Amino acid sequence: MTIFQSIKVSLLGVFLLTATSHSLAIAQVKLTPSIFILQQANNIPLKTFVYTWPSLGKCISFLDKVNSIDEACLDGLLKQNNKRQVGALNLKSQLLRNRGDNELAIELIKKAITIAPEQHLNYFQLAINHYQKLRKTPNGREKWMLSMATGKAYRKAYQLDPTQFHYRYYITYDYLQVPESMGGSKQKALDLANDAISQGYVAFHPVRADILYQMNNKESARSAYISALEAKQYKRSSFKKALQLVENDAQLTRRFKQFIHQAELIISNQS
Repeated sequence: MTIFQSIKVSLLGVFLLTATSHSLAIAQVKLTPSIFILQQANNIPLKTFVYTWPSLGKCISFLDKVNSIDEACLDGLLKQNNKRQVGALNLKSQLLRNRGDNELAIELIKKAITIAPEQHLNYFQLAINHYQKLRKTPNGREKWMLSMATGKAYRKAYQLDPTQFHYRYYITYDYLQVPESMGGSKQKALDLANDAISQGYVAFHPVRADILYQMNNKESARSAYISALEAKQYKRSSFKKALQLVENDAQLTRRFKQFIHQAELIISNQS
């Protein structure tokens, strides 16, 4: 069992990480003792950096504060010519990306990949960089190229560590949203979601429901959204679809609206 497999059920994807439960790109934030919400995460947590590359610990004062990084210390690690440089390259890439310098961030993370091609976190960092560039560009062709690059990086990260929820999550929706003539496959998306649920990844209940909804299997999608509700797995866009499917059932509609209200209220209070 890897350090990631211990978080399959109730703590899957929680971004308040410990040394034995690390997950990165999709944060399933605990809102109450029984409601979880899926969110897209845009950074590797500092705790994960230090766990993976202990030498970074001396450059970070507080693991829960992004602005507690000593960049002079980090730059010192970047001058090293061995694998200890990899974590510093990854973290520096993240800092630059958050400042809007995607080009230099990509240059650094590609260097990290050259040094440590077996490290899945490097491909994850590359994927986030490509995805953020994709969201910024107005150019259709560039969007397509960046979409392909993002998917390629996520697939490599997934190949290196298939236990990671967020890698599977991205690949699943990529299969769902890309036209079949260009490599998309609703069936492959469904297979990935079903497999995840069978392994205990309860956060895939709303994902599976979205796939069935898009496959126009509305009855199965309705049942899957109910499963997501019962598992207390909240994803905003998913539950909007769910309300449409239960609109003729007053009791179910009330249950869904109450659950949505509770989740959204706590999200609002945390903002």
